[in-house]
Parts: sequence; structure tokens; C-alpha cells
Amino acid sequence: MNNLGLMKADDFPKIYDIMVESFPTCEIRSYQKALQLLNNPNYKIIVIQDQQLKKISGFFAVWNLTSFNFIEHFAVRKDMRGLGIGSKAMKKYIHINSRPLVLEVEAFPTEEAKRRIKFYQRLGFVENELAYLQPPIEKGQARPPLKIMNCPSPIPKKNYKNIKAVLFSKIYGIEI
Repeated sequence: MNNLGLMKADDFPKIYDIMVESFPTCEIRSYQKALQLLNNPNYKIIVIQDQQLKKISGFFAVWNLTSFNFIEHFAVRKDMRGLGIGSKAMKKYIHINSRPLVLEVEAFPTEEAKRRIKFYQRLGFVENELAYLQPPIEKGQARPPLKIMNCPSPIPKKNYKNIKAVLFSKIYGIEI
């Protein structure tokens, strides 16, 4: 059984380890910058806690933005993947969340990227046409192509520009 709860300060090193093992370098901040984000009142990390093993199974890093919540990172520990932990946690988060959810997925034509998109689709997320190159999170990093998925319903095309502007300014610190 897994529970969702807000991260305790001393859990951050474990969360960051999961982040490093789960995401390419170009999609994560340095340890120090990631730690500083915890001071932002619009940013929180929700921990997926395994009650039986008494250890962290995974996490959500979520931004509470003006008209939606943005899931910047979502990962399950490598040694616990394939057990349904991520699906159950995301379903629970969708259920308790009252706002639209938005997330980015890599727009590469790889099998892994396709599996990730199908995973989110099974959970009710919709793939949108909104796509862009990710601004660098750290200086000199690659800019992977990303596309937006959201839940519960598709984003109207007329809102694409606003969604992108909010993400670029709040997440990446770039005004467009």
C-alpha cells in the first residue's frame, strides 16, 4: 500500500537520487538549485511512501500555477518500477486534485517515449499539439523537444500560447 504526502525536508536527498536515476541531465536542476526550489510557495514535492517497506517509492514535483497544476517530475524508484506503483499514485493524485493537470513528455520517436505517452493516456491524459524545445534548465544543457499532455480534457488551441507562456516564465524563468 502506498500513501501520498508532502515531502519532509530530510527526504530531499532520497528524492533527488530518484530524480537523477529517472531523468536525463538536461531535465533536472543541480542539487543546490533543486533544493532552493523548495522555498517557492508554488512548488511542492509529493512523496509516494510504501507503508509496508517504510520507504519512499517515488514522487511528484508539482507547481501550483494560475489556472492549472504542472507536474514537472514524476518518478518511481528504478527498483520498484513495473509494480503498478506509479499508476496507482497518479490515479490517486488525479482523484484528489481539483485543478487541470499539465505535464511535458519527450517528443522523441523512441520506444521509451512512446511507452511513456501511452502510460499517461491510460491514466486519462490527452496528448496535445503544443510542442516546443525545452529551455535549458542549467546553462549549456541540451534542449529536448517536448510536447504537452494534460488531464482531464484537451487544451483548446486558443490556450496554447498562454500555457506555454506560463510554463516558460514560471518554470524556466523566460518571458516569451
